[in-house]
Amino acid sequence: MAVKFDDKYDIYEIKSDIDVRTCIRQAIGQIFDYAYYGCSDNIGKMVIIGPSPITDEADKYLSNMRNQHKINIYYESI
Repeated sequence: MAVKFDDKYDIYEIKSDIDVRTCIRQAIGQIFDYAYYGCSDNIGKMVIIGPSPITDEADKYLSNMRNQHKINIYYESI
């Protein structure tokens, strides 16, 4: 799913696995494909949605991706 905010699109990938790491692993390839493969839109955030709260380990992992590689990726639970 994509949501437009001003001139940027935020991309959401929903996963149903109970394990946060599995959700992230399953979603990363898809969300990068949507954001970068043949895409000329201005991408804001990439958000992985899963059923479980984020773990400290997964939070550090995504934080490292944001800080070291400037990838604007997040995880949210529903």
